Amino acid sequence: DEQSGPSKKSIHGTLLPLARILHLQLSDVAPGVGAANSEKIDVNKPISVANEAAAVSWSIEQCEARLGEYPSTLAEDEALVAGSASDASRTLSPHLLMALMVRVGEKEVLIDTISKLKSK
Repeated sequence: DEQSGPSKKSIHGTLLPLARILHLQLSDVAPGVGAANSEKIDVNKPISVANEAAAVSWSIEQCEARLGEYPSTLAEDEALVAGSASDASRTLSPHLLMALMVRVGEKEVLIDTISKLKSK
């Protein structure tokens, strides 16, 4: 399911169509070949088996690379947030706490996207 709501698309719902476009091969658009045997290609659906495999693999690689750019893991960030809430001596400033919560959310989206892509 690539939709997260009636009119909203998730990262998974926008990343995969982009990846399908990036991995188009001539055989994907040649008349009578694959799912793209008309003038228009619907990138919201798999185009061919090879294209879909390449698009999913590339999308996973991009999400994993982005996760790897963070200086900490999701578990470490969650521990900092929890520690700040439970121990007054470890309380983070409001701005730092909000930034950390945003980072946690970004990582959760990336991890969820990877999980959904791997289940395809």
